[in-house]
Amino acid sequence: MPAGIELPWSIEPAGQEPMLVELIKGAPGFAGWIQADADYATFAGGKVLSLGGPSAMAVMQSIAANQAALVDNAVPGGYSALAFTPAATTRYPLSTGVLDTTKPFSLLVLIKPALPGGSTQICLGRFTSSTVRAALSTPANAVAKMNFLYGAATIEFPIAFGQWNAVWIVWDGAKLKARSNGVRATDVTAAADTATSPFVIGGPASGVLFWEGQFSELIMFNVDMFSSDHQSGFEDVNAYMANVYGLAA
Repeated sequence: MPAGIELPWSIEPAGQEPMLVELIKGAPGFAGWIQADADYATFAGGKVLSLGGPSAMAVMQSIAANQAALVDNAVPGGYSALAFTPAATTRYPLSTGVLDTTKPFSLLVLIKPALPGGSTQICLGRFTSSTVRAALSTPANAVAKMNFLYGAATIEFPIAFGQWNAVWIVWDGAKLKARSNGVRATDVTAAADTATSPFVIGGPASGVLFWEGQFSELIMFNVDMFSSDHQSGFEDVNAYMANVYGLAA
């Protein structure tokens, strides 16, 4: 089977927790799941051929020919990751409508950022033309931190460069929230951004603000997973990260 990104529950790698996967899929507000894995996916010819979700989603189409490299045994537990560099100019847009960021949403991202350079690096974001509408990024010359920008607001949180990190990003309709490796950041007030452009893995299509590092998983919800109403689903995701990768989330 060609290497790439596929529904992580359709053919489960050995060692993953089938029960937890099913619980996460069935959690209220579940919107989608993307996972890089060389053995269980279809990522070839410049296209990501499948996208996690409760029903079939449209194909994600790459923007450039130079793809990120798929690295075997990159993640604890022997799983794979996509490695982005300045030379990997391919960007991977999620289908429009997978996640409506004008309403409350939550993202759990498993990433390994490289050491920061002299310019901002964007791992995951939403863009309208040259305008950044939302972005998980490494600031220029950052020291042990990343941030998430949403509209006019930015939340900052600690990160370990050169290591795997499990990062939660949440917007509850009024505030940005973040938690990295089990440590909660201070909430930041954030008004809604009404733009509906899709999220893109790997930075904007211009390639100016590239991502340098590795990406393994993205789990998406269209609710505030930090709220007491969704505590069970939040704990299931954290248990999945701990059981599969040995990471606190």
